[in-house]
Amino acid sequence: MSEQLIIAVSQADPLFGRCAPDVCIQIVEPLPPWRGDSSLADLDRIFEADASRIEQALRDYLPGGTYDRLLGRMLGHKASHLRVPLGRVEQHAEEGEAR
Repeated sequence: MSEQLIIAVSQADPLFGRCAPDVCIQIVEPLPPWRGDSSLADLDRIFEADASRIEQALRDYLPGGTYDRLLGRMLGHKASHLRVPLGRVEQHAEEGEAR
């Protein structure tokens, strides 16, 4: 049996008299193996479906403060991927290219 990582966090307060269920996100299987007939669109569908299901559960059942801070941490982790390299923008502008 493989090692397990269990992370226990607080759940959202009851809303409209409904208590949040316990939520368990299991990350158990690797991506399907790449086949000759696979495409990037196939992978994109898998990534989108997984991300959507995880986000929906976290948004619905975490306290709002925890969800907001998680989002901030995730965006902070990826922020370097979102930076615009100003040197390249200026260079292209000098060359008369709009980018």
